[in-house]
Amino acid sequence: MSKLVRAMVFAIAVVMIGGEPSSAAGGAGDVKGVGGGWVSFPPATSAKFMHFSFSAHTGPKGDFGQVQFSISDDLGTPLDVSATVDCLDTFAVPTAVPTVRGVAWFSGIVTKVDPPANLFFIAPGDRLLFQIVDGGDPSARPVDDFLIFTVNGGGDETCKSLPPVVGDARDVTQGNIVISTN
Repeated sequence: MSKLVRAMVFAIAVVMIGGEPSSAAGGAGDVKGVGGGWVSFPPATSAKFMHFSFSAHTGPKGDFGQVQFSISDDLGTPLDVSATVDCLDTFAVPTAVPTVRGVAWFSGIVTKVDPPANLFFIAPGDRLLFQIVDGGDPSARPVDDFLIFTVNGGGDETCKSLPPVVGDARDVTQGNIVISTN
């Protein structure tokens, strides 16, 4: 509960200090979130519990990209998912928050799932939402965050309607996430 409270306090601070969505601002630079790596949840999983890679961009014709993630068999429920990105919303982070370089939401429609019948109830056509945090360059401790949320049945939730939320639990144990807001 305290992590949720801290995350909400941070989100409110970002919005109040000037954390406006930058992809909506229509700047001339390259607005993107790109990355790849491994996520783990010690001690319950191995260091390579989930592998991910993504590329989410805002261009002259809208948002586009791809995302892929694979969950290992650590817990007896392996999964491999690919999706086409159709929404990206990055947030400018005030310099008063030195441990965060960028925060973004992106979403997409699932194009491939293996196995088709899985315990995560993810199927082709489902919408997935991803929250990413760029905490800086990789180091000895996790600095970035990669979270997945499902909206089964395709859903109409858009990544542009979600607020920036940053918790203090960073889960990318190997790899890097880079968010560019200009």
